[in-house]
Amino acid sequence: MNRMRQLIDERVEPARKRVRALIKEHGARPIAEINVAQLYGGVRGVISLVNETSALDPMQGIRYRGRTIPELIQRLPRAPGGGQPLAEGLLFLLMTGEEPTDEDVAAVAEDLRARARRFDQAVPPALAALPPDTEPMAQLAVAVLSLQHTSEAHRIYKAGAHAKDLWEGTYEDALNLLARLPALAATIYRRTHGLAAPQLPDDLDWAGGLAWMLAGEAPLFAEAMRLFTFLHGDHEGGNIGAHATHLVGSALADPYYAFSAGVAGLAGPLHGRSTQDFMRWVAPLVADGTPSREAVERHCVATLEQGQVIPGFGHAVLRRVDPRYVALYRFCRERFPESELVQTVGLLYEVVPEVLKSHGQDRNVWPTVDAYAGVLLRQLGLVDEPFYGVLIAVSRAIGVLSAQVWDRILALPPERPKSVTTDWLERYLARH
Repeated sequence: MNRMRQLIDERVEPARKRVRALIKEHGARPIAEINVAQLYGGVRGVISLVNETSALDPMQGIRYRGRTIPELIQRLPRAPGGGQPLAEGLLFLLMTGEEPTDEDVAAVAEDLRARARRFDQAVPPALAALPPDTEPMAQLAVAVLSLQHTSEAHRIYKAGAHAKDLWEGTYEDALNLLARLPALAATIYRRTHGLAAPQLPDDLDWAGGLAWMLAGEAPLFAEAMRLFTFLHGDHEGGNIGAHATHLVGSALADPYYAFSAGVAGLAGPLHGRSTQDFMRWVAPLVADGTPSREAVERHCVATLEQGQVIPGFGHAVLRRVDPRYVALYRFCRERFPESELVQTVGLLYEVVPEVLKSHGQDRNVWPTVDAYAGVLLRQLGLVDEPFYGVLIAVSRAIGVLSAQVWDRILALPPERPKSVTTDWLERYLARH
């Protein structure tokens, strides 16, 4: 048994005991209220979920197991000669709550490689049956679901395992699926562009292997993928992709069912397509080179006057610049300083908040990760914007699959919020 699994084993009973004690002592204590506007507004901000792996702080951004993005960029193990955190280190942290050593990360990397080699690397028949021009996210959802027949959680459930023991099969599924996702993503990209199926690398880390299967031997690409997967690795439990995974998994559906639902959620224009939307919005600005400040201001004002939002700026929770944006900004400014696109997005950082403030928006004006993720991918030569969602989904699997393991460890029940009709609500408000 490797150390990651051993640490999880050691934490199972203490975690369950901790939750039982909270329920016993504070089970009737309210922690959130909901108003009518929130009820019709997607219950935004209403505390109603438990997610162990990460939480979003309005001032510090996403915190992975209580640690900030800048802290972990400095502290998590890196590839030899590299400067970006390895995905295996983030997986270890999210699964165990403990920061990994270099030896821990090496063991996780080898475990994932061994799991990838264990499976047939042929294109899944369900994926091969799809037209190559099928939306990449649809291809990913179908490919993941087509692998469900290999589910260990499903197998042990059918064999009569108690619900409290399903976490072990869920853990196996989570790692098996994570091991296969880089090859699935590369397969989708390559078949869409008429290229040969990828071959598994021999000894690369998880994100480095994904880069190799997409672009071959390219150290800069590998470093960029390490940063990209780290920054997109988790985003607490209430966003659509994560919540869809939680929700489907709460019915004891295995990770293949649950993650395919999360992929479908991420495909929505108001969620995982935000990076694509930003790149489409910024394209006219760079059509003729780096624009002037005045041209940027005109483009922003025109967008707002048309009743649209400026993509990549403003966040439902964050009230400062997204630390993920800062990390991508620094990476791109250092590696691609002459890029007109990089320079233009840097100018947007100066202009957009002022334009938004002048139009009455003063609390939520700062750029998010979506305002730079596509810029990074474009600088790497990935111009296929519909594929960007696949890379986000593959990265997010680290967090949502770790969270699903902990959902099963804690034996969280099926999610079943109460719904009401507008008629019911009107009658209730009239009486109260």
